[in-house]
Amino acid sequence: MDFTLYNNRKTKLQQTITTTLSVLQSLNLTSAYKRMTDDAARLADERFNLVIIGEFSRGKSTFINALLGRSILPASANPTTNIISKIVYGEQEKYTLFYKDGKKQEISKEEFDLIKAQTEDKPDKFSLLKGVVSKLKHEESHVDFGNIDHAEISYPLSFCENKVDVVDTPGTNDLNVGRIEITYRFLRQAEAAILVLSATQPLTRTEKEFLVEQVVGNNIKDIVIVINYKDEVIGQEERVVKHVLDNLQDVQDFSQRIFIVSSKQALLYRRKQAGEALKTKALLNCPATLKETGIEELETALARFLSEEKGNAKLKKYAERCYLALREAEHGIAVQKEGLSHSLDDLKAKLLKNGLSL
Repeated sequence: MDFTLYNNRKTKLQQTITTTLSVLQSLNLTSAYKRMTDDAARLADERFNLVIIGEFSRGKSTFINALLGRSILPASANPTTNIISKIVYGEQEKYTLFYKDGKKQEISKEEFDLIKAQTEDKPDKFSLLKGVVSKLKHEESHVDFGNIDHAEISYPLSFCENKVDVVDTPGTNDLNVGRIEITYRFLRQAEAAILVLSATQPLTRTEKEFLVEQVVGNNIKDIVIVINYKDEVIGQEERVVKHVLDNLQDVQDFSQRIFIVSSKQALLYRRKQAGEALKTKALLNCPATLKETGIEELETALARFLSEEKGNAKLKKYAERCYLALREAEHGIAVQKEGLSHSLDDLKAKLLKNGLSL
């Protein structure tokens, strides 16, 4: 995704903040200097969070893999006890579990895939299969599944390079209260929530209820609708999109934020472009262009929305704080100037008192 304009604006603002810090330091305005230093650090690490939501078997994992261009998340047609997975940019591939008690634990990809694929009939504490994966880097050879807050996957992905974090959540029809609460926490921090639907069963009653009650109802305004499995409704795409829009017109206008895509085909195309050897069946299903999968149009819209709307809002917040710091510096200069003026007046008075003049 292209963040060139946002990054240029961010760089210019950071340069202004650096100059402001020099002024504040020279004036010995320690309180304002500390606030501006903290703001500079936060601006440098400002992130864009995309939270992916949807019911089981809507192809969320395949959709995320298509965005990322690699099979980062294991995809399964069967409902699983999913953990929340946050994908971030990193120079090296790394998988880390974050626990609710604040502890964290680095694991292997094989271990992550096993945890991700646990089904509902498994206990909250389970042992990893001996001989299949290495022991966890912990004294015990099992994971306290019920105590996992989320997993974080670091990977050198171009999609995430501009501090775009992608959060994969459990199915919205997951009945686990703990995971639902964590999902809502990530939703409240999101720049955008992407609701994934299926083109073969577009917008069920429970999906609309979740959208109205738990997303819109929690004041989450920036929602993108993605209808997956475009390749299974060839020739009926417009009808599917219209059906969803008609059934959501009493919620809000999604006409500018609805996209129909084939995640499976987009992922195949990107795997082929990356030089990965595909099997014959996969090659036959691989599209001639990325555009026909619908993912290209979605990514362009996402990049524009994040870098312009959300990006400008982020930069404006720090620009306003910098302006306030400059006003404080201006006041500091005035106070110091007044102090110097008083000192000069006192000096003149002493000289006159002693029969001297300037």
